[in-house]
Amino acid sequence: ARDKMASSTLLFCLLSAISGSLAGILPSNEAVPNELVALETEMNIVDEALSTGNRFSAAAQAPIIPQPKSFTMGQQTIALSAGFQFMTSCQSQTLKEAFARYKSLIFTHSSASAGNDLPQLASVSVSLVSTDETLQLETDESYTLSIGVSARETVPSGEISAQTVYGALRALETFSQLVLYNFTSGQYQIRGAPWNIMDAPRFQHRGLLVDTSRHFQPVRSLERVIDSLSYAKLNVLHWHIVDSQSFPMQSQTYPSLWNGAYSAEERYSTQDMKDIEIGRAV
Repeated sequence: ARDKMASSTLLFCLLSAISGSLAGILPSNEAVPNELVALETEMNIVDEALSTGNRFSAAAQAPIIPQPKSFTMGQQTIALSAGFQFMTSCQSQTLKEAFARYKSLIFTHSSASAGNDLPQLASVSVSLVSTDETLQLETDESYTLSIGVSARETVPSGEISAQTVYGALRALETFSQLVLYNFTSGQYQIRGAPWNIMDAPRFQHRGLLVDTSRHFQPVRSLERVIDSLSYAKLNVLHWHIVDSQSFPMQSQTYPSLWNGAYSAEERYSTQDMKDIEIGRAV
């Protein structure tokens, strides 16, 4: 399970560094690019959440990183029932594994109360237009997420609709960011309901580079970095394994190459690389 606040702190530091670097190279008389303005806005949201402990900032902002393309919200608070479930009729192993993963990420406290003071959300249903799980740069990652009580219902409902399983994964991340644990009531809650969110990535390529040729990272550290990519809805990892500084990668064809590693302990076996490539692909 992750520490969401720690992940937000890391993300804020990363965004701050990027923003500072870009601002420093812009001429004083040149307008700041729209992308940098948007980046600074999202940094301010994270900064406020970290400094005040409040996941909700200005009325025009959602407590979601990155900000969705469009959304509407209300003023109601609902609770997740003790038996909350993700549901789907799709035969997708990727989706089923994502359900288990996000339940473990959301429900980090074992003693949740099933109080009757708030409407109880029992499940979120997920539907996909396509079951094709081919992953390409052009893969559609859009989704809609609806949570709340309609005028004709008395029980909250939750629905996710996506073109592909990868859009559903982004929606599950958004949902997880909306859920808070109330230590006073012992309930998992969603504030600002009803929520209606329509979202899609601003950029097709949203990546992070990890340079282990110059700064070796253990496999466990790399796995944690890859897991954290989903928290910011990134979709590409550029693993710069080798360079002139060190060659920590095992080669079956040229087995002496990894003698160029920093040390005998700072290496990646063929199996290490396979585990990272296959086991952490999504």
